[in-house]
Amino acid sequence: MRTNADRLAQQGEVVRFLCDPAHWPAPVERVEHLQTHVSHLFLGGDLALKMKKAVRLPYLDFSTLEQRERFCRRELAVNARFSPEIYLGLSRVARMRDGAMALDPPEATGETVEWLVRMWRFSQDAILARHVEKRPPDAALARALAAMACAAHRRAETRPDADSFATLTHVWRQVRDALTPQAAAPGGSVMAEALDALRKRLEAARPVLGARARQGFVRRCHGDMHLGNIVLLDGEPRLFDAIEFDEALATIDVLYDIAFLLMDLAHRGFRDAANRVFNGWLARCDDVRNHAAAALAAPMMALRAFIRAMVAVDLAQQQAGGERAASMAQAAEYARTAEDCLHPAKVALIAVGGLSGTGKTTLASRLAATLAPGSGMVHLRSDVERKMMEGVEETDRLPPSAYTPEASRRTYDRLYERAAAALSSPWPVVVDAVFAKEEERAAIERVSREAGVPFIGLWLEAPAAVLRARVSARTGDASDADVAVLEKQLGYDLGAMHWRSISAQNAPEEVLARALAVLEEAGFHAAEQGPAP
Repeated sequence: MRTNADRLAQQGEVVRFLCDPAHWPAPVERVEHLQTHVSHLFLGGDLALKMKKAVRLPYLDFSTLEQRERFCRRELAVNARFSPEIYLGLSRVARMRDGAMALDPPEATGETVEWLVRMWRFSQDAILARHVEKRPPDAALARALAAMACAAHRRAETRPDADSFATLTHVWRQVRDALTPQAAAPGGSVMAEALDALRKRLEAARPVLGARARQGFVRRCHGDMHLGNIVLLDGEPRLFDAIEFDEALATIDVLYDIAFLLMDLAHRGFRDAANRVFNGWLARCDDVRNHAAAALAAPMMALRAFIRAMVAVDLAQQQAGGERAASMAQAAEYARTAEDCLHPAKVALIAVGGLSGTGKTTLASRLAATLAPGSGMVHLRSDVERKMMEGVEETDRLPPSAYTPEASRRTYDRLYERAAAALSSPWPVVVDAVFAKEEERAAIERVSREAGVPFIGLWLEAPAAVLRARVSARTGDASDADVAVLEKQLGYDLGAMHWRSISAQNAPEEVLARALAVLEEAGFHAAEQGPAP
């Protein structure tokens, strides 16, 4: 029986042919050759040619020429929904009568020996996996990624009859089988425990997964939404290279789709960006049922990390020496990320209040990324929820009519509803709003009592001069509060204040340290080490 190694060796002649600039349709000085575990990519001039490796793996089969042609055509069709300007058509390599190979000879001439996807070549530095190495993702990019994912999910076809639980457990079994040698090796007991913990988390989520499928959250998604498959075009993130080889792997819960992106960001050390994307996606999708499934994000991220570990092991089987060792080390790193995502989370509700300019959102966002594993805490911000309720972008300025007492009441009610939903999933929540009225503070405390979880209220304070300076300097933010609004706030009667006061006049790091100390006193600790049962 022919092995993957045999088939890859047979493709070697085509690889050498495509690496030669003399064989390209337009003059190019050099051809850059890149590889993944299932593809060869050849870059020359403005053209990119993608060739599928002749491999058969547990989750895909490119072993025959017919299969590779089929999936090349499928790749074109699937990606037309995400980035049609990148995908130009098909190319073929043919062997001519004289035995020589030719790229895209006239139709019906030569014997086709390989099929290729022809793509417009963009800069490899524009791929986010490379981009973030030089420029860590900021808040603007996180917002754009959340918008990109939400738009893709809104366009995706719903598949209410799909069995999301069956798909996830099938993938889990593939991952377990592929990683069993590593889990059984010396020092692999933690990986084995994490795999078992993940299985239990998926089994516990079965009712929720089934309900979400019936509610329309299982769709024909991108399926491979990580930073290596997102490119910046004219400054906007665009998806490409969606899964084409298995409909089941792409017919998934939208939360599982975005979990790949969240995991990739967290794995690279950008937990704050992962949390911003997660919460931006929740806000934009504007469906409280996603908040009610927030606890699914962490185990879904863990499964995505284990998938990357499996892919690294698959690649290692095609390599030798130092390359093989590097791929196996990468597999171990992804397994550690999976373990991190499975740490237990302390379910509680933290409310951060204060007048405009006290830094409520800065503190809340840092707490959200720090105090829960995986995607971090659900972070609800009154300024953002108000904009989503009005159907505008976060940074669009709203008219005064959006700030009437009735509009503010609806905004706070929205915060309470979403906080209660996330706590029920169960998952920790941090809410930031002015909370200047006693009844608003009492209402958010009531949410925690009804959910049966601890509550911690933090009230930020700073001198008026500091607040005026901060509000005056603020740009590109969801808050519409200006100095005139602040002046009105400074005259508020706050009533009885039972929340813990924290000075917010110094640097954000100092404010965070003070808040963490208060939370520690209240018994709120960051997630413990080790996978949750």
